[in-house]
Amino acid sequence: MPIAGLGWSLLLAGGALAAVKAPFRLLNADQRPTNLAAARKHEPDVELAVMPRVGHFLLAEDPAEFNRLLGRAVRELTTR
Repeated sequence: MPIAGLGWSLLLAGGALAAVKAPFRLLNADQRPTNLAAARKHEPDVELAVMPRVGHFLLAEDPAEFNRLLGRAVRELTTR
């Protein structure tokens, strides 16, 4: 497995995310699946937005959609 694919696994296994007491909002490309169920095992307040047809640089590849989704997440978190 490439090192990039280990990122979340290493953070979760090491307990780094368990120490964070805040909701998680993930904004990912659709190139690789995001294991939302695995993330929720460690932090139940996780939501995911997926941007289609972009690669690694979501903001640069589709800034309007990135800003729309980011704005939605910020609004949701600040109006709780």
